[in-house]
Amino acid sequence: MPLYEKTYVRDGRPPTNLNMKNAPNYYPNSFHGPVPYVDERRPLKKLEVLENNAVYVEPLWYFYNHIINDEDQRLRFITNVAVPLAQVTPPVVQRLLFFSMLNGPTFGGYLA
Repeated sequence: MPLYEKTYVRDGRPPTNLNMKNAPNYYPNSFHGPVPYVDERRPLKKLEVLENNAVYVEPLWYFYNHIINDEDQRLRFITNVAVPLAQVTPPVVQRLLFFSMLNGPTFGGYLA
């Protein structure tokens, strides 16, 4: 270690065999580290994030009704959606079935 290197290590290399256990090996802020301060421009209230629980089913509806043309492709799509649901908890499955019924009775009926 160079002679005048500015590090937080006080006594050379840190101990490796549990010498002083969890005690820090430096004096707090001994080498002009970050100084705590109070920012007076900081807002007093925390930011409030506005969220909504909107679910956009239109892209799935458009894909199912306009992009997929063949009935076999639709059944394969529904199979690809339904097979991973075996590992999901029942409340999540019920929620998916509810939103799939919003897409249309054919999609929701096949999925149920």
